[in-house]
Amino acid sequence: GSVDDPNGKEGLTALTTRLLLEGGTKSLDSAQLLEALYPMAAELSGDTDKEFTVIAGRVHRDRLPRFLEIVTETLLEPRFDANEFERLRADQLNALRTRLRQENDEELSKAALDALLFDGHPYRHAVVGTEAGLLAITLADVRAHWQQTITQDRLIIGLAGGVDDALASQVKTSL
Repeated sequence: GSVDDPNGKEGLTALTTRLLLEGGTKSLDSAQLLEALYPMAAELSGDTDKEFTVIAGRVHRDRLPRFLEIVTETLLEPRFDANEFERLRADQLNALRTRLRQENDEELSKAALDALLFDGHPYRHAVVGTEAGLLAITLADVRAHWQQTITQDRLIIGLAGGVDDALASQVKTSL
């Protein structure tokens, strides 16, 4: 979660998650990733909170083998494209500057309260980050953060739907 954001790089975890899930993989650029998921009616999403990041996928069981390949490559072999990094960082800055500050009084109030209550603590900043933090983040920071925080020892796998032991074992082995 955002508690893993280093000082001065607030927003790094959220940006890393977005780049993983939206920035493409070793074999698929971001557009190809969307094109691969769309006909399967598959969904790959992520949500960073203060303490944790959840990456979720949804697909019909009939499409699971290809989807599992995509998810595995997404998490283990991300593309880290410089253009996608700039696009997603700009989007995150826009979320902070416009949506949080000008359009969402409730979330802005919560962020201000966190800043007061948690001064000097990693909870102090909003999950989306700070303007200075986002501007300081480089693609190398994202790559290093992915290597340090998106690790097997932190992974908790949850499966729902028509899951049998063979499928659970396959997912665990893949990741």
